[in-house]
Amino acid sequence: MSSVVSTKCWLCPETYEKKKDLKSHAISEHSVCRVVCPWCVDSERTFGRMSELTKHSKRKHNDLTIDLLEGDFFTEPNGFWLAKRPDDYVRIIKPSEWTSTIAIRTRAALLGWVEATKKEGSDKHKKSWEEGWKKALGHSVTSEQPTSSLGNGNTVHPDL
Repeated sequence: MSSVVSTKCWLCPETYEKKKDLKSHAISEHSVCRVVCPWCVDSERTFGRMSELTKHSKRKHNDLTIDLLEGDFFTEPNGFWLAKRPDDYVRIIKPSEWTSTIAIRTRAALLGWVEATKKEGSDKHKKSWEEGWKKALGHSVTSEQPTSSLGNGNTVHPDL
């Protein structure tokens, strides 16, 4: 006699026998993997999955993202750093490491987008992104990180 382990959705009463089914449900029904395009500075553009952001970036920002397409930038684990809901994202996809070069570059691109959009209260908005990442990871993160140049004209600063 085999026992079936079910996984309950943390956002609704649904339960699933397979983690991949829960992931699919959470993405399609609750938009937990919605990510921001860090190169659309005229308005906030979001996408339901990293694969959609990848397609968009190839069409609209190929000149800025060509070097990123070959690497880990557009992977699901790295999407955590662009996620609108990092606390939900981390429940179904393990993020890339905080100190990894790609995570540092992605956070810098996102925070550059926050700065470039110049929305009212952008400092508060920047802080909410940073706090969201740290809360989702379950701890306060501080680390020394290298400075590097990004494709969007921004520079990674050590305090990111």
